Amino acid sequence: MIVIAKLLVFIICVFLQFKISDMHITNIAIMLIALIISSIPIIIKTDFIGDKGLNILTTLSWSGYFIASFFMPACLCYMPLAAIDIFGQRLFITAIVCTVSLIAGLNEHSLIIILLSGLAVLIQYTIKHNEHLNSELKKLRDNSKEHELLIEEKNRRLIEKQDSEIYTATLKERNRIAREIHDNVGHMLTRSILQVGAIKTINTNETLREPLEGLHETLNTAMTNIRSSVHDLHDESVDLLSAIREITDNVEDVKIELDYDVSSFVPKNIKYCFISITKEAVNNMLKHSNATRMNITLQEHPAFYQLLIHDNGTNISTKTSDGMGLTNMKDRVKGLGGNIKISTDQGFKILISIIKDTE
Repeated sequence: MIVIAKLLVFIICVFLQFKISDMHITNIAIMLIALIISSIPIIIKTDFIGDKGLNILTTLSWSGYFIASFFMPACLCYMPLAAIDIFGQRLFITAIVCTVSLIAGLNEHSLIIILLSGLAVLIQYTIKHNEHLNSELKKLRDNSKEHELLIEEKNRRLIEKQDSEIYTATLKERNRIAREIHDNVGHMLTRSILQVGAIKTINTNETLREPLEGLHETLNTAMTNIRSSVHDLHDESVDLLSAIREITDNVEDVKIELDYDVSSFVPKNIKYCFISITKEAVNNMLKHSNATRMNITLQEHPAFYQLLIHDNGTNISTKTSDGMGLTNMKDRVKGLGGNIKISTDQGFKILISIIKDTE
C-alpha cells in the first residue's frame, strides 16, 4: 500500500517539477535521486541494519538532498515525497532541514508544495491507521481462534472424563451383578442341586425317578451356565489400566513410570496376558535385579497392541519368580499370535506386540 502511495506522489512531484522547470540532465538526475532515496525504506530490510540504522540512512539521504536545494531549487518539488518518510519514520532532523530549505527557496510554487506535502502526510497517516486496524483485527482473530481451540480442547477432555466415569461405573456395576449372582443365585442353585440329590437317594417311587433325574440335570445345566456367565461378566469388567496401576502402586523401592495409551475396549485374553506378564516382570525385577527404575509402556496402534517393560538393572538374572516364567511368557504371547523379544543388554527389557483380531 505504501509503495502505491509513494508512486502516486512521485508522479505528482515529477509533473510539478517539469511544469516549473525545463527537462534537462540536471532535473532528470534530481528526479532519479529522489526516487532512489524514497525507495530506501522499501528496498533495504531492517533485518540487516535495524530500525535505527534505517532511520539514520534515510535522514542523511533526505537531509543532504534538501541541503542541495539551496543550489538546485528543483529539489523542493520532491518535498511531498520526502514528507511520507518524514512522517512515517519520524525524521525530525529531516523535517527541520526541509522547513529551512523551503523558507530559503520561497517562491510562488511553495504553497502548492506545502499543500501536496500535507496531502502526502494525510495519505501516510491513513495507511498507518489502516495497517494498525488490520493488525488489531488479526490479533483479535488469532485470540478468537485460540479461545475456540481452548474451548474445544476443554470439551474434548470433559467428554473423555465423562466417558471414563461411565466406563468405570459400568465395570463396577458388572462386578456387583457378578457378585450378587454368584453369592445369591449360585448358592440357591447349589442348595437345590444338593436337595434334589438327597431326594433321589431316598426316593423309592419309580415313577418319580425319571422326573428327578431331569430336574437334577436341568439344575446342573443352569449352574454351569451361570458360572460361565459370571466368569465372562467378571472378565469383561476387568479394567486393564486399573489392574496395571494396582501392580505398580504396590511397589515402594523402585520408581515405576507408566505410559498408557490404550482405548477402553481390549480383548480379555490380551488384557490377562498383559496383566500377567507385567506382574511377573515386576516381581522378577524386585527379586532378581538391582534396578531402581522401571518404565512400562502400553500402546494401542491401528493394527496391534504393544507392551514394553524396561528397567535399569545391571545385576540381571533370567530366573523367574514362583509365577509364570520366561518360557510361559513366550508361550502365552505366541498363543495369541504375537511376538515377544527379551533383551538383557542395558537392563531387562521385554517387548511384546500382539496383532488385533480383524474378524
